[in-house]
Amino acid sequence: MRGKICRTVAVLMLAGQLCSQAAPPTVYMESFRKGATRIAEKDFEVNLDNRNPMYETRLKDASGEDRYQLSLVPERVGSGDQRILAWLVSLVDLKRRSYGNLLFASRDPYLNQGVNSAITRLDANAYAAVPVLAKRVIKVEGFYCVIQVKKYHLLTPERWHLDNMSVQLRFTNTNPRSH
Repeated sequence: MRGKICRTVAVLMLAGQLCSQAAPPTVYMESFRKGATRIAEKDFEVNLDNRNPMYETRLKDASGEDRYQLSLVPERVGSGDQRILAWLVSLVDLKRRSYGNLLFASRDPYLNQGVNSAITRLDANAYAAVPVLAKRVIKVEGFYCVIQVKKYHLLTPERWHLDNMSVQLRFTNTNPRSH
């Protein structure tokens, strides 16, 4: 009887470990930008490193017109220190640049706290508000932006400075959480 209980406990512990190693969490947020604008759907992967630390591209709306500017830029340690702490993702409407980053919950930077500000910060720090491997889903107007870090590498394991990162981006008009 005692052996059976020990085996059951061992199986439950193993199952718990496997579940914790399963799919990364999904973090959902809605942009301050509301509307019906749809996007030309697109999936792609971006590889960032110290030699190619920035990425920019234009995205088209559903009518085929250039409408948004997507950028991934490094957040550096400070002046004179080129080590990378995180990559920051932004999406700007080319027709209304004054709105700033559409991937925030509010236009007011003081209201973007916690997950609302960290959802676009791809940070490998173990204490980051949003885990680096989390699937980030952001609803903007009538479409969704899905951001997911597929892999990353730290300069040294005991420091949170990034050497490279591979980011998968998806722009879709259907809710990716329902699939």
